[in-house]
Amino acid sequence: MQNVDTMLVGTVFLGVALVLFQIVSENINKSKKVTLSDYKRLLVFASLAVVIGWLFVAFLAHHFNWQSDLLRISGPVVEGPADIPTDPNGGNDEDDIDNGGTEGLPPTPPQNKPPVINRKVVNKEDLSNYPTDQYLVEEEIQYRYRTSARSETESYSSTMNGWVLVSTKTENYVGEWQKEVVSGNYNIGYYYDCWGWNYNGDITYYVGRTKEHVMEYVLQRFNYTRTQVEKNVNYFWIIHTKDYGETVKMTVSVNQEGAGKTTINNTMMYFTGKRYQPTTRIIYVYEQWSDWSGWSNWSRNAAPKSSKNENIQVEKKTIYYVSSR
Repeated sequence: MQNVDTMLVGTVFLGVALVLFQIVSENINKSKKVTLSDYKRLLVFASLAVVIGWLFVAFLAHHFNWQSDLLRISGPVVEGPADIPTDPNGGNDEDDIDNGGTEGLPPTPPQNKPPVINRKVVNKEDLSNYPTDQYLVEEEIQYRYRTSARSETESYSSTMNGWVLVSTKTENYVGEWQKEVVSGNYNIGYYYDCWGWNYNGDITYYVGRTKEHVMEYVLQRFNYTRTQVEKNVNYFWIIHTKDYGETVKMTVSVNQEGAGKTTINNTMMYFTGKRYQPTTRIIYVYEQWSDWSGWSNWSRNAAPKSSKNENIQVEKKTIYYVSSR
């Protein structure tokens, strides 16, 4: 930087020196007393010299981008503060990126504002999509109720439309034999069966494990058609509470398919599997309830009061609302 202020002060002293030099020269040359008009003329001359000198220095400061405290104070010549140099980018050095400013950076893109949301219901698991600095989140507990007049009924069915299960109990029971294991208490039986051909009144003249086995045996030994043999082949079965093994000869009353009970004599029977007989069963006790009321924000105390002849059930849930702040 050039010391412009020194040049300006020097210009003032130069003007004063010129005035003094002019006075001394005239006294020497003319050897006469200087009059008041001479002083006025010299003062004007000195003032013009100082002004011209200042203008010249100001021109140089503006052209070469010098700094001057004096010019900043008087400032008609140089635009803007003289101690802050002009930035070639059109601003000042304090705004440059290197100085922590923003000059030279690309324009900041517009920020995406969150959509404006009027009050709406959302699921609890979706609340993370609505940051609380942008949205107002509210909770509301809602209730519903239903009543029952304590009218009960019993059923062996585990469901009844329009009724609510309130209790269960068991009773003794002798059920049918089943192939699958049953719930509760049950008896275990052993199922034996066979196929037999009726010949001259002997219904077990020949027996076997399967119907086809019996028919093939008879067709090979007697002169009968398949139709004649088939209509005289019968199925027999019995369930014992004792396990007799894979085969056993029995003289006992058995079940004949299509004919009820029949007695067999020393007849071979074959074990085919276990059977299960339930000895207890469940009784389901139901109450009839009204339909659920609509959901609302009334409190539990606002629900209808239950009397000794009436039950009441109340359910509640939490509703979540979000809205723009």
